Amino acid sequence: TSDVICDCYESSHEGYTDWFLPSKNEMDTLRIKLIQQGIDPWGDPGSFDYWTSSYNFESTNDHVWKYDHGQDRMESVYSTTSNKAICIRYFSDE
Repeated sequence: TSDVICDCYESSHEGYTDWFLPSKNEMDTLRIKLIQQGIDPWGDPGSFDYWTSSYNFESTNDHVWKYDHGQDRMESVYSTTSNKAICIRYFSDE
């Protein structure tokens, strides 16, 4: 995960340098807003799972939250699990 996180923070895609890995809540808000607009940003259902920057502090293990696209839900997994990442810039949830 650390490589993915560093890639987000170090990206200068489209000339912007304020990219970051979304938290669990930001990922859920982003998903809901895009679906409301009829946009599926992740493509084919079940194709990928995506990291969030949020740790699951209720777990006794080294777990973080990921968005499971195939199941359309958040899931707690070991931080060593292989997943994709979506880097985002700030957006308003209004």
